[in-house]
Amino acid sequence: MIARTFKSESIKLINSYILYLHVASMIIFPTLLAVFFGINHYPLKSFVLLPNFFLVISFVSPVVISIVASMVNDRETKAGNYKNLLDTSMSPLKVFQSQIAFYWLLYLIEIILSFAIYGLILNVVFNVAPFPYFILLGFCILFSLLALIQYEVCFLASYIFGTAGSLVLGFAGLILSALSETVIFDNVWEFIPWSWQIRSIAFFQNGTTLNESIHYALLYIFSIIISLVLLFICNKIFSRILNKN
Repeated sequence: MIARTFKSESIKLINSYILYLHVASMIIFPTLLAVFFGINHYPLKSFVLLPNFFLVISFVSPVVISIVASMVNDRETKAGNYKNLLDTSMSPLKVFQSQIAFYWLLYLIEIILSFAIYGLILNVVFNVAPFPYFILLGFCILFSLLALIQYEVCFLASYIFGTAGSLVLGFAGLILSALSETVIFDNVWEFIPWSWQIRSIAFFQNGTTLNESIHYALLYIFSIIISLVLLFICNKIFSRILNKN
């Protein structure tokens, strides 16, 4: 079923602006960021270059995710008010979740390739020492997983409230993400999904000890529990809406 959904979404993607949004972001963002750091004489060290890359993504991700959810909602609505989901012989909820997984996978691929472009430009053009790419590949996957619940909530908001609801949620997420970088959220960030990505940058802070990293990682146990609870709630809400239709 997942394979069928992924195949269907891939076909739709070819004729969608969503594909161009991902490709453009994947190329333009890392190129501009690498050039900015290179020509402005920033300390070209890993403890500066790595957190700033993920910092920018943390800020823009809520809005980008909301835009993608809105574009998918607009496409499905114009195609017959989610006819493909509601008229399928498969579980509409499972199809819906597979659709979210497809776009999250695009997000993951985009982050990995963006980081590769970013690192390559810094290495080749500005003579920065190569990053530990295999280790950072694992972090890119973790970083992307921290945004999965944002996809769930935004796609559900777009289905219930339309494009406006998803976009409002995205901009609210941007504000929460920005505030999470301040001391205001020091004691509550692990309970706020839009804080998880930007707070993960602490692993790159210069001088962080192994024990501090382990202690910090354990705080994400709350985030995992909250993600599971929110996923359960989103599925229950969506199932109830589908049953009414």
